[in-house]
Amino acid sequence: MSPAHRRTKSSGPPPPSQTLVVDNGAYTIKAGFSSLNSASEPRIIPNCMARDRDKKVYIGSQLEKCKDFGDIAFRRPVEKGYLVNWEAEKEIWEHEFFDEKAPLHCDPRETGLLLAEAPNALPALQTNCDQIVFEEFGFARYYRCPSLNAYNDIQATFKGPARDDSNGLLPAEIVLLIDCGYSHTTITPLLQGRPLQSAIRRLDVGGKLMTNYLTRLLSLRQYDMRNDTYLVNEIKEACSYVTKDFKGDMEKTWKGTKGERREAFLTGGGIAKDYVLPDYHNRSKGYVRDHDPSMTGKLRKLAATGKPIEAAEDILTLRNERFTVPELLFNPSDIGMRQSGIAQLVMESLSCLPMGLWPGLLANIIVVGGSAKIEGFIWRLQLEIKALAPTECIVRVARPADPIISTWLGGAALAKDEALWTFPSAYGAVAVDWIGLDGWSGVQNVPGYTPDASSITTIIDESSGGCIANSFCSYACPAGHEKSQWPTAQGSNGQTVGGLYCNSNGFLVLPQPETTQICTAGTGSVTITNQLSTNVAICRTDYPGTEVMDIPLDTQAGQSYPLTVPPAPYFYFDGSTTSATYYVNSPGVPVSSACEWGSSETSTGNWAPVNIGLGQTVSGTSYLALFPNAENQNAVLDLHIQISGAVSSNCQYLAGIFTTNGVETSSGCTVALSGAANIILSSG
Repeated sequence: MSPAHRRTKSSGPPPPSQTLVVDNGAYTIKAGFSSLNSASEPRIIPNCMARDRDKKVYIGSQLEKCKDFGDIAFRRPVEKGYLVNWEAEKEIWEHEFFDEKAPLHCDPRETGLLLAEAPNALPALQTNCDQIVFEEFGFARYYRCPSLNAYNDIQATFKGPARDDSNGLLPAEIVLLIDCGYSHTTITPLLQGRPLQSAIRRLDVGGKLMTNYLTRLLSLRQYDMRNDTYLVNEIKEACSYVTKDFKGDMEKTWKGTKGERREAFLTGGGIAKDYVLPDYHNRSKGYVRDHDPSMTGKLRKLAATGKPIEAAEDILTLRNERFTVPELLFNPSDIGMRQSGIAQLVMESLSCLPMGLWPGLLANIIVVGGSAKIEGFIWRLQLEIKALAPTECIVRVARPADPIISTWLGGAALAKDEALWTFPSAYGAVAVDWIGLDGWSGVQNVPGYTPDASSITTIIDESSGGCIANSFCSYACPAGHEKSQWPTAQGSNGQTVGGLYCNSNGFLVLPQPETTQICTAGTGSVTITNQLSTNVAICRTDYPGTEVMDIPLDTQAGQSYPLTVPPAPYFYFDGSTTSATYYVNSPGVPVSSACEWGSSETSTGNWAPVNIGLGQTVSGTSYLALFPNAENQNAVLDLHIQISGAVSSNCQYLAGIFTTNGVETSSGCTVALSGAANIILSSG
């Protein structure tokens, strides 16, 4: 279809003026507003519902009004790092975000939502979350992201030069993120802001397990604290530290054999601390102080005088509990867990990646989460990783100024980037910026379309603007990948339709919801190698979709790239399988000039002289074809194309001539693939 056949339409309602950024943690919610020009300070809200001994219920931030945490019971929506109880979470969100008296009150119809999620989130839970956000709350726009920390100024955390945002907000190029959360600890390598899924590692030690372990130790050695985990969590946060000398500190806190009075134990050895418990009458918060060995004797004397015991302080003395609890992060086997410590898991994560990435990841280790604030944690972690890492690699470990809100701050920075809301690049799509559709490769307006339609009667190809309501918005994918979204119904006139569906409310919908990744890898092992001294633009047809050759692959000199081989069941239309058609442009043509409608005078775009076809038969045989462009058969491409590898015959193109096993063929040549194949572009 030529550009003259395209029509335009208005771009729909204006975008929301503000975005609610939410880091929905297992222990607390970090939430606040961000707009293009400013961002508020985040509020830290307990992510729980609680009931005290008087049966009074507290929701979220109402917990601040509780005066007695004795025997308090909690209900948390997040378990083991996954949001599994939306019934409870909805009550918390409605109280914190939609109640008229809430500090973060907003109208979801006029507000965007940017939601942090775990990098290893389960697809079923992601789908459930999406349904709640749109169907229950009705936010104007929505984006969930697993790597918000990449949008912070990482080098400033290492006391380096501040980043330059003059060209727009870009994620950190390479980061190894360690998130020590309430439910678990996650190690996530990030490359260009995207998690490398195969290398993500999880340690089932988090703030909750350490609190439970401390509860057990205190209940065995001192008071029964099993019904006071909230208080024990405060004790852990106030008293814990990571030791530099575990054996030496254990020696200082050892009581000794029966009858022995070791001086280090009696005086505390510089380690013991006293935690004064709250009585919830005169004192609602406990506090920590240096150990006073005389307090035990004073309490006994007070009891002997007959004075009321209430006049005394209830004190917990913490000795080796202070460092044995956080030691679980480094040695979970201490309590019988069959997992490696955090430093070993870092190396296990790196072992799944090419060694070329190791120096960058080891030099940019960022630790976030509540446990990152434990005294001595960063120093010990860097020491242990250094001992395991290659000696030639520099190891740098740092934490942000406030590791608890670091994820939220990254989200607030990202929410200011308007491009986030106009194109799904963070989900793997590649923006095609030069054709005037705000990054989309095609926008097909389909008035009257419904998801249960058997065919689409009206298709209007837009020529400018972005993705608009009642349209299918198509997109490009990285090399070797193909889009996974299109409607079951196709054009009644034989035209195909593809992409994400923008419904009447302006929300993007997956027309193939069973496939949650919008870009999927093709089958086969076909690569293309550019052996010339300049670039060669290879442009694939957007199919199913507008069928314009605007899906770009800009091959650079000396580089190799994977090509997409659509599997046989990829897309059937009129009883036929789908092949991928590429247009090969002359060397040196910019991709912005090559991957759009061209002209016969320039022999670019749809007039490029040579096509490459890749596909798979119904029987499963992959094939590769070289053939002349039917619209420009007399044009000559100034390069040599040769196919090598596990192919059925010798197929090549040289100076305008196609040959099969040395015999000239005017219609081109096709080879069957029995393994990997490589298309070589050379000067001939």
